[in-house]
Amino acid sequence: MLPIQEYYDDEIFLTPEKFAQACPKEFSNVEKIKSLNIQTALIIFMNCPEKNQILSNLEMVFQIHLASFLANVYLKDDILIAVAGLGGPAAAGLMEELTVFGIKNFIAIGSAGCIEQSVNDKFVVVDRAIRDEGTSYKYLPADTYVTPDLPLTELVYTSLKDLNCPCIKGTTWTTDAFYRETNELIKKRKEQGAVCVEMECASWCAVAKKKGLRFAQILYFSDVVNEEDWKRNIQDDEYYGNNYDLMLELILKVFDEMKKINNN
Repeated sequence: MLPIQEYYDDEIFLTPEKFAQACPKEFSNVEKIKSLNIQTALIIFMNCPEKNQILSNLEMVFQIHLASFLANVYLKDDILIAVAGLGGPAAAGLMEELTVFGIKNFIAIGSAGCIEQSVNDKFVVVDRAIRDEGTSYKYLPADTYVTPDLPLTELVYTSLKDLNCPCIKGTTWTTDAFYRETNELIKKRKEQGAVCVEMECASWCAVAKKKGLRFAQILYFSDVVNEEDWKRNIQDDEYYGNNYDLMLELILKVFDEMKKINNN
């Protein structure tokens, strides 16, 4: 039996707007954010965000309810900083609900497993994602790949270069099941162009395409995944990969750099 890949594009049963109307207390800051004309969200993955020096001084304006996990959203100047949950469904829910606030542009930064050793000391600016998860198939017809917003991706890539960060553009493999990354799967995904593996990018790309949003993602490596072995961390004191605080500082610098480029 083939996997279920039917794609329906008829009326949606529950929209984020309907959900917001049913939960006015949770969405109490919608008009405030809209009045500030904030259209960009930075998405990060961070344990204990309340302990981060930057976030601890910011106003928390929203919480995404992800089963047993609450994802905080903070207001900083002219952007929102959203802490993401794990996996495609959580990623899609975050993006969907932030559109209620008028957000149109999303830049995510998160960790990935490196499956191409030659790039393990670089950031990956995703230019294509392999759709080996379930969420994207509810937003777009079945296909192998999905792309982020390429002009925004180029802008992020240029900004990283201007900050002298080692980076490449590359393909990521998005999968739901990190305990099912088998040797044969890794080999096949590398043949399809993947340099890394994570759990959200294809879902975000699909939601963005379906809803007419702009999305780009930066990935850094938290572990190495290949046919021979698995290694938890890439050890390098000069590398951002193991320090969440520095990753937040980096994406804020990237955003500032992008604004400079836009103003030129």
